Amino acid sequence: AELMSTADYMAIPSVQPDAVIAYGEHPQQFGHLFLPQGEGPHPVVIMLHGGCWLDQFDLEPVGPLCQSLKENGYAVWSLEYRRVRGAGGWPTTFLDVGLGADYLKTLASERSLDLTRVIASGHSAGGHLSLWLGLRNQLKPGDELYVASPLPIIGIIPLAGISDLEEAVGYKLNEALELMGGTIQEFPDRYKQGSPRHVGSISIPQIFIHGKQDSIVPLTSVETYITWAQENRSPVILWTFDPAGHFEVISPGKEAGASVTRAVRTILSGSQEY
Repeated sequence: AELMSTADYMAIPSVQPDAVIAYGEHPQQFGHLFLPQGEGPHPVVIMLHGGCWLDQFDLEPVGPLCQSLKENGYAVWSLEYRRVRGAGGWPTTFLDVGLGADYLKTLASERSLDLTRVIASGHSAGGHLSLWLGLRNQLKPGDELYVASPLPIIGIIPLAGISDLEEAVGYKLNEALELMGGTIQEFPDRYKQGSPRHVGSISIPQIFIHGKQDSIVPLTSVETYITWAQENRSPVILWTFDPAGHFEVISPGKEAGASVTRAVRTILSGSQEY
């Protein structure tokens, strides 16, 4: 079978969420909320779409994945955020994602959300941002990306995720330079705040879901990160899928995309497979 292409990704049909909610004043500061049936309070997956952090790619293609998580009993808060070559970049893109995540505190009681069970997930560039959400609590006052008492995250599920912004430039993902405003040599402090590999090791469970034939974010980049993370006693596992490229991981009809629900269940169950 042919692997999914960027054209296939762009053609993924839109899914109507249960609510579209602004978390800020800018037109791109909004989220799609998907709510499962039943009383709640519901565990929540914060979903961060991919597209190399670029303005031309929005949140619509992760709609079917959000819908499948909802059908499996999870609330999903899929965030839009300001992006590179648009109104985003450093530090705006990061701050939007943080603000959007923290907005769950405002929504929790009205929408019956369980803030003790929040997982961050994201695709590609969104996988980078999901890892960053799990690291925000390591930032210090004075850091440009610091906020007091960020929403606690209990696990992270990067889908074809980018974990090291310095290395991303090495495999030709030069959009990382646009996100950060320059190289690690020019802005070491920015990378120490925004590139997961450079912020520090993560103490909460992470399940990386990756296609073996991913030609955009190579599997070797994740393996390198995971080796480093495990050396630093970070609870992390890698699930690989074959055949799967960069986009199967968000497609609930494919084995890789269907595994996202299993990853959420694994983290929520607290099972010790790390």
